[in-house]
Formats: sequence, structure tokens, C-alpha cells
Amino acid sequence: SSSHMATHASLGGLPMALPVRYRNVEKSPDEETPLRGSITADQLGEYYGLRWFHPLFVVICMLLQVSAWSIISSTPYVLDDIRKEFGLADGAAVMVTTSVFVGSIAGVVIIGNMGDLFGRRTCIAGCIMMISLGSLLHLAIPSGGSSSFLLLVLLRGFLGLPYIGLTNIALLYLIELFPDHVRGLAVSSAAFSWSISNVYCLYCVQVAQEATLDWRVTLALTPQITCLLGFLSLVWLPESPRWLLATGRNEEAQKTLDWLFKWSACYGSVYMGRSPTVTLEEDTFPSASERVMVLKELFSPRMRMTTILSCTLYFLMAGSTNCIFTLGPQMLSEVMSVNAPLSLFKQAEVSAMVGVLVTMLLIDSMGRRALLVVSFCACSLFLLLLATGMQHEGMAHPRCFWIARAFFDAIAWATGIAYISEVFPTGIRGTAMGLVLIAGRISSVLVPLGVGAVLRGHVFAMLVAFATVSACLAALSFQLTETAGLPLK
Repeated sequence: SSSHMATHASLGGLPMALPVRYRNVEKSPDEETPLRGSITADQLGEYYGLRWFHPLFVVICMLLQVSAWSIISSTPYVLDDIRKEFGLADGAAVMVTTSVFVGSIAGVVIIGNMGDLFGRRTCIAGCIMMISLGSLLHLAIPSGGSSSFLLLVLLRGFLGLPYIGLTNIALLYLIELFPDHVRGLAVSSAAFSWSISNVYCLYCVQVAQEATLDWRVTLALTPQITCLLGFLSLVWLPESPRWLLATGRNEEAQKTLDWLFKWSACYGSVYMGRSPTVTLEEDTFPSASERVMVLKELFSPRMRMTTILSCTLYFLMAGSTNCIFTLGPQMLSEVMSVNAPLSLFKQAEVSAMVGVLVTMLLIDSMGRRALLVVSFCACSLFLLLLATGMQHEGMAHPRCFWIARAFFDAIAWATGIAYISEVFPTGIRGTAMGLVLIAGRISSVLVPLGVGAVLRGHVFAMLVAFATVSACLAALSFQLTETAGLPLK
């Protein structure tokens, strides 16, 4: 019935017509009658079309990720205060950030399994509560002493569990609920959460510094507002239909799908009514006993190169970027011969937001591989220019180079995450992403610790080393399989 079709003007060449697969399902005359026929879960993205729940879920998922990122986003700007209070060397102080990544390695397994057992939405609520209550425990850390610093490191490691759980599950919602032809745009939009979190935390740090508040108050209170908003947003976030189907809750899954199918189109054409019957492929979600076989599949001749390239890509990206993020204030202060102002980092985050916007516009038309090559080459160039900026008096050149690097780094991250999240088949995607994330977390721990121990007096050499890593990443990106526009396997 045409009364149940919502059609909007074409934009950017995206298709206006209903998906071809609709031909296999008969349209019902009213909302009370479901579409006749059945589809598989991997077809859901195209049957959804683009509805108003899509931008709503993007905002919710961004908010959830901001809640997670707020655990670490303020850390670089209080690191010097922590170093002075506990009398730490540069390398030891970095443990305040790297301990979160250590905890996140365990979180990939623990929170991932909790999500499989209790549901995505329940797990998100649990992670938000862990972040909120765990952050408040910073207030209980005693002053000075090695034992107090150990308590701080252990607390930060604990916060790594919900940190990785919240970011991963939010990303899964976007992967599963968007059509194939705009999946890259949806996943890359989540990169906004990183810049939003950094800007928000910079303002929190600035307020704390102006009020001469202790670093404990900054780390304890910064996540509270975002956690509260994230928890309230769960009212609009249903349980994942795929999880409900995978656990045999077919009736609940059908109710959720019916609710989603009642949303009107925000672009193009969609069918508004009750959803068709959806079935889940038997091999979509491997059981715990099958995960060893999944690991073997990842290193089989068919998947070996994809696994190695993805792990290497994320290992190099995470290690270098997190090191630059953690030690950025110290590095820039030495480059500019003055303390780097917070305003410079705010400007860099605005530049990063523009980079994410550019990614959203280009990722599905230009492709993942081309964007990665261009962005990594540009990052390498501006890191080299930043190193040469140490030879200039004043701070104009380093400021410009840092802001430009942030722009291209945001493009690289938004594109890289989109690629890694979709290159593996559905049946092994969860385990594959876990393996890739563990590789990234290991480098996020080791690289900042190593660089932090030798950074003072060697900033020029470190910048040249990071520029070399970016150049290697550009070369590596040439070897990737293009995934733009391809359906999820």
C-alpha cells in the first residue's frame, strides 16, 4: 500500500527505490499484518532502509562512546600533577593511561562474554554504572606513596573493562542496523565521540584548574555527566534483534523489529508496517566451544592475510596514536619551548571533527583503501614538519602542523575502524575484532611506556619515528581489500 511508503528526494546518488530483495516479500495492506515471507538476519540492513531511528541511534552510540572515552581523555592534562605528587619518572607516570588499556585486554573477553550471556543493552547499562562508580573511587586514593600509586593503577585497570565493552557494543549496533551502502558513513560517524570527549574533558580540566581542584576530583567527576546522559538514552535503545534471535527469544525479537519497522524514512523509501519474519543463520554466532575453531579459521589460507593485515594495521595505529595522545602535551611543550596551552588541543579536536565529517562524505564513494593511504601519508608529512618546527622560534608553525595532523589522523582512525569492523565474515567477526583489538591494546600499553621512558630530550627523534610508522601504514594500506559497498558476509 502506498500509504505505508515514505519517500524523500534523492540525495548524493543514493538509491530511492526499495531494495531488490523486497520483491520476495509481499507488502501488507495495513500495519497490523506483517510482511509475508521470511528473510535472514543478514538481509535486515537493506530492509530497514534509512529511517529516523538511524540518526537517533548514531547519537546514542556516540554518547555511550563519549562516556567510555571520558575515562582517559582528561588524563594527559593531569599527568604532570600526578607525576609530581608521587615523584614518578616520565615512563611510570604514563601507567595512569596504559593501565586502562591493560584492563581493556581482559575486557574484550569478559565484557564480550557478558554481552553474549545477558544481552547488549543490559551489558551497556552495567558498563555505564561501572564507569560512574569506578571513577568516583579516584576520590579515595590516598596522597603520595608507592602504595597509593599502585591503587591508582589498579583502579584504572578496572576501568578498562567497561571502557572497551562500551565502545565495542555501541559500534556493533551501528554495524548491524545500517544498510550496506551507508555502513561506512554510520561507523565513521562514531569517531565524533572521540573528539567530542576530548573537547568536553578539556573544558572540565580547564574548570578544575581555574578552581584549583585536585586531579582526583577531575578524574572522578568528568565521566559523571556523560554516564548519566548515556544511561537515560537507553530508554530509546532496544535490545539487539540479532542477539534476541541468537538466544532463541524470537517473540521479543519480532516485537523489537516491528517497533523499528514503524519508523518513517529519513531518506529514500521504506516500508512502514510490521516486519517480515526474520531467521538467523545457524553459524552466525559461534558457541564458546567453537571459538578455538574460529581462531583456526582466522589463520586459514583463506583468511590469513586479512587477519595479519588487520592486526598489523591496528597495532601500529593504536600504539603510535595513543602515545602521541598521552604524551602530546609534553612533546608540544618541548617543541614550542613553552607550556602548550589547552586552547591548542581544543583547536586540534575541532580540526579532528572536520576530518570525521570529510570521512563521512568520502568513505563510501572514495573507498576505505584510498582514504587510508592519503591520510597516513599526510600524517607522516605533518609529523616531519612538526619535528622541523623545533628549529623555529615561537609556536606558529608547530601549532599549525599539530592541528593539520589531527585532521588527517581523525580520517585515518574513522576509516580504519570502519574497515576492520566489516572485513571479516559475520560468523567470525566478534572473535576477529577481539583479536585485532587485543593487538591494538598491547601496543597502546607498550609504546607509551617505552617512549615515555626516553622522551625527555629526544622529542625530535620520536616525531621522526612516528612519521616513519605513518609512512609504513600508508604502504600497508595498499595491500588491503576494498570493502566499500560490499554486503556484510
